[in-house]
Amino acid sequence: MLIADAPTTALDGSIPALVLEIIKEMQKKLGLAMMLITHNLGVVAEITKRVHIFYGGRVVESGPTEDVFINPQHPYTRALFDSIPSIEKDKTRLETIPGNVPRLINPPKGCRFHPRCKYATEICSRERPEDVWLGPKRRVACHHYEELDLDVDEKTIRERVKIKEEV
Repeated sequence: MLIADAPTTALDGSIPALVLEIIKEMQKKLGLAMMLITHNLGVVAEITKRVHIFYGGRVVESGPTEDVFINPQHPYTRALFDSIPSIEKDKTRLETIPGNVPRLINPPKGCRFHPRCKYATEICSRERPEDVWLGPKRRVACHHYEELDLDVDEKTIRERVKIKEEV
């Protein structure tokens, strides 16, 4: 197994693309499984088949990369996509996620994202949400995922993270 922890962070120019090509080549030649740890959603789109979105040390959503990117079911996943700059949208300010990242030494009770979530209700502050399986390979941990309209325009996501059409 290859564990790649932020392999393209702080690299300039065309070097990140070269690093990703080397990783893909190693993976193919050696038949390696890979765990990629990154904040770069473009890299995730480029190199992964499955994604696990973590918040506060817990998985809040997981599934096939394209499914999660096109149809996010957790408010944090959607907030991540909303914070990606877009050439097509004329905005003077980037979208941000309000509040602060939790301190894991003393995390919030209930859903760890609730202090920053615009959809949070009282149950979110009391009870940790259980994983809900949306299909055999797709899950989300949110008390309100069924009530939320978090679909993202596929063209917007493809433009933002440059998902290859063949993914």
